[in-house]
Order: sequence, then C-alpha cells, then structure tokens
Amino acid sequence: MMDSVTVEPAEPGWYEDPEAPDLERWWQGEHWSDTEFRAKPEDHHIVQYMKGYAELSPRSPTNFIAISSLVCAIIELVAAAALVVTSSKVAASAAPSLATATLLLLVTATILGLGLWTAVMSGLSVANGRRTGRRLPQAVAALGCAVVSAGLSLLAFARLLPDWLLAPGS
Repeated sequence: MMDSVTVEPAEPGWYEDPEAPDLERWWQGEHWSDTEFRAKPEDHHIVQYMKGYAELSPRSPTNFIAISSLVCAIIELVAAAALVVTSSKVAASAAPSLATATLLLLVTATILGLGLWTAVMSGLSVANGRRTGRRLPQAVAALGCAVVSAGLSLLAFARLLPDWLLAPGS
C-alpha cells in the first residue's frame, strides 16, 4: 500500500496549509513559514454575505423562492379578487370614462403579468421542492394561488375590455 505524498508548491506564495485546511500558510519557496497564517479568502465576511444570495436561487437547496412566491401570490390573489369586484361594479354602472377604464385595464394587466411570473417561479420552486424535499407545500400553495389570481385577473380583464373599447372618447 502506498503512502500519500504531499507535493510542495514550487513558487513562494499563499497555499492551503497541509496541517490546517481551513487556513492558508505562506510557502517561502523551500519550506513553510512558522508564523504566517491567514484565513482563506473565501471565508472573508463579505464573501460569506454574498454566498447567502445563492440561497435565493429557485434551484437552491433551501428553496426560499417558494416562500417569496407564496407571499406574492397571496397579495396578487387579494388584488385580483378586488379587481373582479371593481370590474363587476364598473360593468353594472353607467359607462366609465376612458381614463377610468384605461387605468383599471392597466392595473388588471399588471396583476395578470405578476400572477403569471409568480406561477413560473412557483413552478420552479415545486420542481426544486420535489428534488430537495424542502418547502414543497409552500411552493404548491404559491402555484395554486398564482394560478387562481391569474384566472381572476383574466376574468376582470374580460369584463373591463368592452368598457374600455366603448368608453366615451375612445
């Protein structure tokens, strides 16, 4: 059986300490320094802070996108429900002005777009949750809320579009 042989670096510089892998040690060209040690650069507090952003990826093991998608989807669901109520009242009342109809239509289109975006992000989180087993219920709930809010937004859009097309001044 062969013993593992440590190959010493040729050039002087900072290298992983063979006796303490979490540190770097100064190689003087012929032998290791006895006094010059430092933490590895990737362990610097700024690098650690930046590594935390990796957890925001839809494919990260912690699946934080599932939680943020759920929060967004609930907000969109409430806004879409309010739009359905508003569009019903607008449809039941006299013809709205062009400015009112345009504003309601733009808000509806915005919530529809956000609902579709949240559905995509939730779908990625569901796939990640199945892969990692983390936050799958939140991802599924976010996907459901996003799909319902997109459906409600489409309903409000369908109710508001004729008012916008027939509004005085169009």
